[in-house]
Amino acid sequence: MKDISVIIPVYNTPLDKLEKCIESVLKIKNKCDIEVLIIDDGSKDYIKKFFKEKFIGEVVYQYKKNGGVSSARNMGLNIATGKFVCFVDADDIIVEDAFADLEKIEDYQMILFDMAVLENNKKDIWKVIKVQSGIVDKKEILIELLTSNRMNSPCA
Repeated sequence: MKDISVIIPVYNTPLDKLEKCIESVLKIKNKCDIEVLIIDDGSKDYIKKFFKEKFIGEVVYQYKKNGGVSSARNMGLNIATGKFVCFVDADDIIVEDAFADLEKIEDYQMILFDMAVLENNKKDIWKVIKVQSGIVDKKEILIELLTSNRMNSPCA
């Protein structure tokens, strides 16, 4: 069993963004026991060719008929073997120490990470969104997500 399954749904993502995303996750793979699951949600052929040429043996690539991001994530969940599951969008970049403290967390239902929004692919950070750290119950999480003006990527 892997520690973390990183599920990345892909649908016709520009290759430059996709490559940055995958490379950021693979940097973490060198530090943690993770599997990288690419779920291709019916993209054009260039996506499949890209993975077969560039990342063979480094990621698990699965093609499915287009059904939307939720169906791609569900397919990823069906094949994931990790203790933790993290959803990463194909245009996201993950920092190298993103999962550094996961082994310290014993009782969890969901973990929310801080995120930075980059403006027009510039290196300067437009906005950093901080989230409450620590263990919170489901009701607190739901209220926070519904009443705040932010988007977070859950990892559970």
